[in-house]
Amino acid sequence: MDRTDTIAFTVRFLGAVLLAIGIGAAVVGGYALFQEDLGLCGNPLLEVSSPSAPASGPTLAANDLSEPERAALDEAVNGPTSDGEIDGPIRTDALREGAVVSYQGDRYYAAIGSLNECVSIDPLVFPLGMALVALGAAAYVSPTLRRWFESVMGS
Repeated sequence: MDRTDTIAFTVRFLGAVLLAIGIGAAVVGGYALFQEDLGLCGNPLLEVSSPSAPASGPTLAANDLSEPERAALDEAVNGPTSDGEIDGPIRTDALREGAVVSYQGDRYYAAIGSLNECVSIDPLVFPLGMALVALGAAAYVSPTLRRWFESVMGS
């Protein structure tokens, strides 16, 4: 293997690395740009299990919850999906680990099921990722293009 082949393999390897990094940055950057518009992030979900399920953990009264947490508890208990959106900050830390909540004479196990936080990154990640994809692709194919140009010009 001569020096030219070593350089060609190194350039191709660096092109593949840049391509991989660029794809990752472009995917995350593109997702971050559109996630809120597409409803892919937002308010945390409070999941509530039925009163017949075994429950353990700290016990709270529904009045101990903040207003958004109580509204989510009511939505979860009376809704078809057993979960409700907390439209505001989570003020009761016990819900993060799970707690038994007394509500309307019944006991429910309630826990935060998903925080649904939006990915917050710099808006430049997407265009920089796309630039890395283009640069990596160019570096990856450059040894092949060089050999092709040499064969065309040499004949």
